[in-house]
Formats: sequence, C-alpha cells, structure tokens
Amino acid sequence: MNLVGSVLDQNYEICQEIGEGGTGKVYLAWHRRLKKKVVLKKIKDNFVGRINVRGEADLLKQLHHEYLPQVYDFIQVGSQVFTVIDYVEGCPLSYYIEKRQQFSQRQILIWVRQLCQVLDYLHRQNPPVIHSDIKPSNIMIRPQGDICLIDFNISLDGGQTISGFSERYASPEQIFLMNLAAGRPVPDRNLPEGINRIDGRSDIYSLGITLYQLLTGARPLPYQPGSPGFAPLVESGLPYSRDFLRIVDKACSPRREKRYQSAAEMEADILGMKRRDREYRRAASGQKIMVLLGTVLLAAGIGAGVWGFQVRMGELFTEAYEQVAEMAGKDDYDAIISQGIDLLNEDRYRSAMRREPKKKADLLYLVANSYFEQEDYPHAVSFYQEAVACNQENPEYFRDYAIALARQEKTEEAEEILGQAVALGLEEDHIYLVQAEIAAGRRDYGTAVENFQEAIRISENDYLRTRASLLCARVYRSLGEGAQERAILEEARDYADPGQYKAVTRALGAACVRAYNQAAEEQEKEAALAEALDCYLDLVNGDAPAFQDQMNLAVVYEIAGKYQEAEQQFLDMKEGYPDDYRIYMRLALLYCSMEAEKAEEERDYSLVKENYDLAAQYYEKTAQSGMSDENMQDLEEIINQLYEKGWLSGE
Repeated sequence: MNLVGSVLDQNYEICQEIGEGGTGKVYLAWHRRLKKKVVLKKIKDNFVGRINVRGEADLLKQLHHEYLPQVYDFIQVGSQVFTVIDYVEGCPLSYYIEKRQQFSQRQILIWVRQLCQVLDYLHRQNPPVIHSDIKPSNIMIRPQGDICLIDFNISLDGGQTISGFSERYASPEQIFLMNLAAGRPVPDRNLPEGINRIDGRSDIYSLGITLYQLLTGARPLPYQPGSPGFAPLVESGLPYSRDFLRIVDKACSPRREKRYQSAAEMEADILGMKRRDREYRRAASGQKIMVLLGTVLLAAGIGAGVWGFQVRMGELFTEAYEQVAEMAGKDDYDAIISQGIDLLNEDRYRSAMRREPKKKADLLYLVANSYFEQEDYPHAVSFYQEAVACNQENPEYFRDYAIALARQEKTEEAEEILGQAVALGLEEDHIYLVQAEIAAGRRDYGTAVENFQEAIRISENDYLRTRASLLCARVYRSLGEGAQERAILEEARDYADPGQYKAVTRALGAACVRAYNQAAEEQEKEAALAEALDCYLDLVNGDAPAFQDQMNLAVVYEIAGKYQEAEQQFLDMKEGYPDDYRIYMRLALLYCSMEAEKAEEERDYSLVKENYDLAAQYYEKTAQSGMSDENMQDLEEIINQLYEKGWLSGE
C-alpha cells in the first residue's frame, strides 16, 4: 500500500518513503501541528503481533540522550502501527563507506566513544534496552559531526524476543536464537549451553563488525556458527594504531565472554589509549572534524567565525532555556515537557549544552519535575537520571530522583541515591522528606507520616515545609484518613511557598470533592463542596489558570447544581481550547442534567446532540492513539438511549 500523500492520525502528512528498517518501512512526514519534519516507521504486519506496542511506546518515549532521536509517540491506524520519531538531518555512515570516504583515526574514535556512551545509557535502563540492529545505515552523522543512533528493534523482555535484525551484523547469539525460534537450532561451540537471551554484549559485537567494515571497506559476511570469526585486524597492516585495531578485534569476538562486557568498559579502553598510543595523544590535541554538506572539513581554520557562532548559539540557548524555566511557575506541565524536550533535542544547541552542562541539567530537572507532577514516574526517573549525570553536585537532583524511585516502590535504589545526596550535603529536613517517601514506598505509612511531620517541624524553608505537607497529605489519602488530609493541606495553604501555593490549593480542592462524595450528612457535604468551590475559584481567578483547574471548577459548579455557572465556564473554555473533546463532552453531559430536571414535554436534547457530535469528532484522534475515556463511553451510551426512547431522531 502506497502511503505517500496520505495523512495519518489527522496530523502526519506522508511526504516520501526513505528506507526500510528491520521491522518496517520508514517514511518522512510533516507534523502539521508542530510544523516540523518527523519520521514515521511502519511496523511490518508480521511483527505487529510480536511487539508490545503500548509497552514499547512507553519505554522508548522515556529515553532521552543526545545521541538518540526523540521518540514522540506510537499511533495505530486500523491494523497498521507506526512509531513517530525525530527527523535526523545528515547522512548515514553507510553513505560514506559506499563513497569510500576515508576518516582519520581521531575522528573514528570520537564517533566510537559517542556510540559507547549511548549504548551504555541504553543498557543501563530497567529493563535494559538492546538496540539489536547496529550497522552503518543506522548510524547517522549529523551536519555538526556528532552521531545519532537510529532504528530500534528492541525487545522488552530482556532480550528473549528477537525482532528484526541485519544478518551481516548480527551477533552469534542473535543468529542462534533466530534459528532456535524457527525450529532449526544449530549448535555453536562459541556460545554457552542453555543460552536463551541476548544482552548488551550483542550490541558491542554489532558495533565491532560495523567498525571492521569502516576500517577495511569490506562488506562483512554473516557469522557462521562455530567459526573463529574474522582474521585479526591487528595483523592486517591497516593505517591505524595497533591499540585501536586490538579494541575492534576484541569487540568482534564470537565468544561474548571475551568481548567487552559493557559499552562503558569499551569506552574506558579507548580513553586508555591516551596513555598507550602516542599517535592518539597527538590527534586528541586537535579539533573535531565537522561533516558539512558531505565534505569533511577541519574545524581549525574557521576560527573566529566558529567561535562567534558558538557564542550566538549559547545566547539563543539561554533565552530558550529561560522561557521554559518561566513556565515552571505556571504549572503548565505539558508545555514544559514538550518545549523542554524539543530544546534538549535541538541540534544547533548541542555544543552550548556541552559547554553549560549545569544549565542542561536544570532543563532536564524541569522536565523530570513536570512528569513527576503528572504522576508519570517512569519518565520522571529517566530525566532525573540524566540530570544527575549532567550535574553531580546538586543534592536536590538526587533528592527528587530518590523520591521518584520510591514512588515506583524501588526503595533499595532510592536509598542508594539518598546516600549520594547525603554525601553531597543534603540538609536534615530534606533527608526526613526522602526517608518518608521511602517508607511510603514500603507501605510503612506510620513511619512515613512521622518523618514528614518531623521535616515540617524542623524546617525553616517554606518550600520544603510545603512539599512535605503535600506528600504527607498523599499518605493520609492512601490511609483513607480524609480529615487529616484536609487539615494538613489547610494549614499548608497558610504558609505555602509562592511557587507551590497552587499545588496545595489544587490538592485541597480535590480532597474536598472526595470528602463531599464520602460524607453521610448533608451539612458535611455542603461544607466540603463550598471549600472545593473556593479552592477552584482561587485557582481559576489567578494568573495563567491550568486547563484542569478550569475544568474542575465547572464540574464542581455542576455538582452544586449551579448549572448556569457551569455552562458559562465551559463556554469560556471553548475560546481557549476549541479542539479539546473534553469540553464538548462535559457540556453534553451538563445539558443532559439540565434537561432531566425539566418536565418531559419541555425537554429538548438538541444541544446534547450538537455537543456530542463535536466531542466525537475531536475524540477520534484520542481513540486512534489507543487511549480511551470512560466518560465519553458513558455519553455514547446516553446518546443511544436517547435515540431508543425517541428523544432524538434521525441519523
């Protein structure tokens, strides 16, 4: 089926087919909303049933590294599944190999180190991410000279599932498991008995074979079970140092126990060349080659022009960073995540971020905090991890990293990270805060409350006290102690740090709505609803009200029977969010409630139908992405009943 010219998911305009990866075709597309080029990779039909689409989407979307493209989404159109990925400018390494382009050892080592760094990042994920298809065509050389590793064919079960891969670059264990899965196992003396999965050493082998081709210019032959592998390069007479050729030989070993046991170990061996190889020491003192428009140019000679460009890029990066940082005070978490990730992936700012790692760390931290506030803890952990890697001197990064781990009940890892924060000088009140979260992660709620209260008692920092109060309220909620939850939030509202006042008010509003639903006495219900209304009015009447706060105010109005106020609130929201199905859905449900209170002969459900039609139109994109909304399903059932009972007629 030719997809060129079609529009998928009402947003992605297919421009051209640009290749085919191990598990599917690859298309260049135009993202209509973001107005930028993206890549859509179509998963081959025979792989769709073997891939955990939602699981793979969640895993890939949380990956973030300067040498990886950002994965934005997985979309499903009928039976077809697509991955939406950053468009990476540049040429694949295979292009230069085919053109017989020669590179210096210094340049190749720069790329190998970058590949080791990104592989180390992938292999340290939980579960480890195995690329499984490293080859020259999957290594892009960007215009500024850095690499980008593309086209994942990963498995989420620790390497037991073999997806698509390229036979010429596949490790012995990949070949063995492929044959085993096909019902034709071939014994291989190079592999241990009972092998049932691949690990990071498989990627190291594929990297070694890729380097073998780059250095020799010879296309590699597929591995044959039991063979000793390629002739050692160290004896080949190639114009590279023996130390470097030894490193490539080791990576290419058919016995995985003889390869580098991790990408970090391989990079460490390369770094050791500085001491062992005089040629490398001379090369390392030069500047990095930049690949521009297919021609390799030495960075030396552009001198002042390059420096001026770098300074300007640094200024632009700072301006863009400050714009994202400003959003942090407005609780616009979706915007922080979207713009923050775009900024982190902006090619032209990569040098600026390398020169200012602390500013990059702050940006990663802002994105992590936004995911945390949305209770998306896996993504939060991923970005906190990157933040501490960029800046290992800020104990607050480690503090929040530990808390996010505790939220996932990874309490042992959280304790380890807390230890690092303490070593960096984390203050006592902050320590109590993290210890409370770790106790909550172990469901030791009594200890958690004690530690939160101690943090509140001893701290002179309003931010810390406010945060501890919010977290303690969450524990009270888990215990079903709604009165204590409301009490600590009401108290916190009086001393809340300005940056957290909205979060406290929002949490108190939600607690009051829960109290309303649980109260038995009418007087208690009225008091809880009045306090909830006060909270949401406070939020909506403040600066830059969040979408959900506006929505909650309208819903509370509706619960209170203030239908006119609820209607007006929804109508006001339509001005700012004309394409959001939730507004039309809630309006349709509101009009249902309003009509139900009228005498039967006065009822008119035309506004219900009008808003339902709009909600259904805008909801289609959400449904296609694999998500669902129970409220929308309830509304559909109501519409069906209105047709059955004759309140609505026609199509």
